[in-house]
Amino acid sequence: MEQLYGGHKEVISISVSAPIHGGKNATVEIDVSERGAKNLIGEVPEINNDVPVKVSKSEKITPDTCSAQTGDDYSLVDGGVRVYGETGWGTLTGCAFDNDGNKRFATCNHLFEGISSGGEIWHLYHPDTSSNSNRIGEDEEAKCADDIVFFKPKNNHSPQRRVKNASPEAVNGQWEKDGLADIQANEGKVKKMGAKTCETTGDLHAIDATMYNYGCIPHYGQLKYGDGNTSNGGDSGGPVYHVSPNNSDYQWIAGINNWSNSNVSGGTSSWRIKRSSTYHF
Repeated sequence: MEQLYGGHKEVISISVSAPIHGGKNATVEIDVSERGAKNLIGEVPEINNDVPVKVSKSEKITPDTCSAQTGDDYSLVDGGVRVYGETGWGTLTGCAFDNDGNKRFATCNHLFEGISSGGEIWHLYHPDTSSNSNRIGEDEEAKCADDIVFFKPKNNHSPQRRVKNASPEAVNGQWEKDGLADIQANEGKVKKMGAKTCETTGDLHAIDATMYNYGCIPHYGQLKYGDGNTSNGGDSGGPVYHVSPNNSDYQWIAGINNWSNSNVSGGTSSWRIKRSSTYHF
């Protein structure tokens, strides 16, 4: 289906919903724009290789920008708090690690949209941009297709393995693809922390969707969760998480919140980030 319709300019996303344990079978879901729906709803077959195909209309995806939440201790910085990029506000994903175990800040790449990375340093700020002492990081690696960027800590700021105001707050790992598939198959939910809408909860609809329509397309390995109200402007970069299966005192990161439309919210999965970069949560 991706080969047939992925290049169509009106296709927003293509995803496969895994079969639910004891419930519905797998389905292919294609989200299209209002204009594209007129053409594609009649063109796409209702069944492909014995798998039902569903076409849904969505308004154009818009990346989230703007925010409202700060931390208490500005040197020890949790995930889920407000941060500033060069072109907007958003939410800190939290603490990531490089292959050598060094802590790094992470947030969404589109907070730096339009800023050249060719020799120019990107700065990350918390809680605001009023002082150079609030500069918490300088960019180390940007992944436009995954809409995430990693920062070396600066000015004695330290990324913390916590999601501010979550319950529990502590983080000690990340979800891999198989684990997220189990959550989806068992009709589980994920949570998202954003500086604008704080913590919201939604059903996990897809763990490996392919997204089109903004930024460096296509975006692979996308989560789809909740609905259009699960995230809002300012939540971009916020962590998506689900409690650890081994210890209910900890969260595991499932991905990063990047976008929303009228039907669903979403962003790049933790497993995709780990596979496509040298970082993990």
